[in-house]
Amino acid sequence: MSNHLAQISNLNVVTSYFTDSATFLGLFVSRFLLFAIGLSGFYFLLRFILAAFTYLTSLGDAAKIQAAQKQMLNGIIGLLIVLSAYFFAQIIRYVFGINFL
Repeated sequence: MSNHLAQISNLNVVTSYFTDSATFLGLFVSRFLLFAIGLSGFYFLLRFILAAFTYLTSLGDAAKIQAAQKQMLNGIIGLLIVLSAYFFAQIIRYVFGINFL
């Protein structure tokens, strides 16, 4: 069992997927992208709550209900685009070995 544990190293280092960039620009872009993903999640939550409030206060008005549903759908699509872009970048990094982030 001790042979398997000998393979584990650098456990005391706090890292993320984007910390291996060698330049300041790469580090800046990496940190910005991590921040942008979190910010997009917060923006989605805010838009979804506002659309839900519009839906609840529509009082049966078909136009308001349809507009609120469209806002909810657009928020979900936007979140999926941001998350898929992140995962697509990770796939490119893993498959091709390109560290552009």
